[in-house]
Amino acid sequence: MTDEPAGDLDGAAPEPPLVGVVMPARDAEEWIEASLGSLQAQTMERWVCVVVDDGSLDRTRSIVQALAATDDRVVLLRQPGRGVAAARNAGLDALPPGCRYVGFLDSDDLYLPDALAGLVAALERRPDAAAAFGLADYIDEAGRLLNPGLHPSRQRWHRQLRSGRLVLQEAEEDVTFDSLVVDDPVWPAAVALHRTEAVSRAGGFDVSFPLLEDWELHLRVARQGPYVATDQHVALYRRHSSNLTGRHHDAEFHRARVRRLAWAADEASPRERAAVATAWRLLERRQVLVLGKHVVRSVRSRRWRSARRASVGLVVAGVTSLGRRPPAASLRRTRLTRPDDLLGIPL
Repeated sequence: MTDEPAGDLDGAAPEPPLVGVVMPARDAEEWIEASLGSLQAQTMERWVCVVVDDGSLDRTRSIVQALAATDDRVVLLRQPGRGVAAARNAGLDALPPGCRYVGFLDSDDLYLPDALAGLVAALERRPDAAAAFGLADYIDEAGRLLNPGLHPSRQRWHRQLRSGRLVLQEAEEDVTFDSLVVDDPVWPAAVALHRTEAVSRAGGFDVSFPLLEDWELHLRVARQGPYVATDQHVALYRRHSSNLTGRHHDAEFHRARVRRLAWAADEASPRERAAVATAWRLLERRQVLVLGKHVVRSVRSRRWRSARRASVGLVVAGVTSLGRRPPAASLRRTRLTRPDDLLGIPL
C-alpha cells in the first residue's frame, strides 16, 4: 500500500479533524465525485476523509486526486484489490490520532448535509454509547428517491431478544448486543458514526467476510456499549446493477457465520453466548414453520419439485434447531433450508 502525494493528513485546517471518514473505492468513477461532494457539503466541517482505492482500473484515482488537490481534508491511499473489509482497515490505520469519531461512507452512497453534525451531537450526549446511527433512504442511479420511507421503516421495525423471547423494539431504543444477534438495523454503513476507540478495541473489520462485514463488526463493538438510535435521516443508499446481484445464499451463509463467531468468540461472556444461542434457536424454529407452510402450499398447488425441496429443508432445519448452539456455517445447509422460492419471507 502506498500513500498518494495528493492530500495531506496534517493539512492546515482551522481546527483538527474531529471525524474521520473512510471510503473504500473500486472502479467508482461514476459515483465517487458525488459521494465526496456530499461530504464536502457537511455542516460540520471538522472531518478528514481517507479514500482507499482498492485496485481500481478506471478513473477513480484521478478523480480523487483532483479533489484532494483543492481540499486537503481528502486523502488518497492505494492498495491492490483486497476487498471492502481490508480497504476499511487500511483507512482506519491512516486516520490521524485526533479523530474521535469514525464513519464509513461507500463510494456510491451519499451523506445528507447534517449527517455528521447530528451523529456527533448524539454521541456527545451519550458518553456511554459506542456509536450512534440514523436512517437512510434508497436512491437510483440518477439520484432519484426509490420508495421513500421503505428502508427507514425497516430500520425502525426491529426485534430484539428480551427474557428469552423475540420482541419488537421501540424505534428510539438503543440497539444493543441483544438486538444485533437478531439482525442489524445499522445499515447501510453510512448511517453510523462510531467512537474510533471502540472500533480499534474491537479489532476493525474481519477480512474473511466479503458480505455482512459491518454487522459482524457491530456485534463486537456492541460489547463495549450501545448504538444510540436517532430519528434523523443521514444517508442515501444508491441501488444500481453492481450492488443488486443475486447473492441470497451467500448472504444467508455469512449470516450464519456472524452468529457462530459471536457465540464462539473468546471475549464472549456466558450471558452473550446464551443470547446468541437463544436468538439463533428462535429464528431457526421460525424457519421450520415457514418451510412447513411452504410444503403445504406447494402440495396444494401441485408444485411437486418445490414441495420436495422444501420437505428436505424442513427436516434439516428441524434437526438443526434442536441444537444448543449455532452450528458451524454450511453453504449446503443454507441452500437446503433457505430455498430461492422463499426469498423475501420475513422470519
